[in-house]
Amino acid sequence: MQQASSQLDSFLPSKYLNPENPSKKAKFNDVPYNYKTIICRHWKKHGSCRMGKECAFAHGEKELRPPSNITEKSHGKCQESLISSMRSDRNYDKKANQDNSTILLMEERVKNIKKSLELERERMSSLSKKKNNEIDLLSKENSSLKRKNDSLETLNEILRKQNEMLGSKLDGIINQRSKLRKRK
Repeated sequence: MQQASSQLDSFLPSKYLNPENPSKKAKFNDVPYNYKTIICRHWKKHGSCRMGKECAFAHGEKELRPPSNITEKSHGKCQESLISSMRSDRNYDKKANQDNSTILLMEERVKNIKKSLELERERMSSLSKKKNNEIDLLSKENSSLKRKNDSLETLNEILRKQNEMLGSKLDGIINQRSKLRKRK
């Protein structure tokens, strides 16, 4: 009994401790007969319980106590407690279901956002490739135009030189003609 009492102290809610002397050890008779005699179903199902240390049910084998004898007098209280606990459990389940629904909605939103981002990345990648191809094409055209421009400049230089030669030949012919006219 002493060992069970010391184990009880480690997870006993503050409402069962002596407020005038919190260090005073709790006794089995100080707590409800069914305190921590059943594993908490929320803790078992979800791995946590919103009640924490205040929960009347055991959170694991370590907190589990052996059941005590239920007297006829306490049986009515047990039923009331059980009904109250069931109502509380229903509210907890509703809240948990709402929370799960919210989590599922949020996960669906995140999945949709990820899909949108992936599609946007693909679109941007496609646009980038298209722009790079256009740049390459323009670069090739620019190189071709530059070569043609260089060729035209070379041809212009050749034509200028030929013009100069023709001009000097023409001047020579004109001079000869004028000399011939003067002789006549």
